[in-house]
Amino acid sequence: MYQDAEVSFTGILFGLASGLSYTSYVYSSKVLFEQSRPIGTNGLVFLLSSVILGIFIIIGEYTITVTLGNIIGYIYLGLFATGLAYMFFSIGLKKNDSNVVILFSVLEPITASIIALIVFKETVTTIGLVGLITCIIGLYVVSFKRDKKLLEPNLLWSSKNYVLSTQKGRGLKRDKVDTDKTGVPTGF
Repeated sequence: MYQDAEVSFTGILFGLASGLSYTSYVYSSKVLFEQSRPIGTNGLVFLLSSVILGIFIIIGEYTITVTLGNIIGYIYLGLFATGLAYMFFSIGLKKNDSNVVILFSVLEPITASIIALIVFKETVTTIGLVGLITCIIGLYVVSFKRDKKLLEPNLLWSSKNYVLSTQKGRGLKRDKVDTDKTGVPTGF
């Protein structure tokens, strides 16, 4: 799967920037999905993204090879690998807390690696195997090994009012708390 992969500082920085960008996408999408339909919102986001990428293609003088096979590949990637995947993702994000969705997004590279090994008979190097095992352990630790303090309710400040946040199962359940005129929680 990973043929003698080299690790570079620049690659790590781009990976971290990608993770930060993806996290901001998830949290921004969650807010937008609460105000409108996920499919339409994602459609607009991807339309704007394609315009930006189109500009980079023109400015960067990148070439796109147009053959029947490539066109079929572009259609497959657009409709199924990206479109269908993000439709499922947006529905899940609308129904679940952002933290849970991001947590289970870690399953994507794990699933892709396992499919590549089993279906496509690709090989894995030591660094690839270490990365895969690290992802699995990290997912397990974050999902199931909860510190007792994390299970206790904690008060979070919202710009409008206080919110009582209590973990239920793997996700967060948020309930509004009544406040007095000064914004201090009441009814405890």
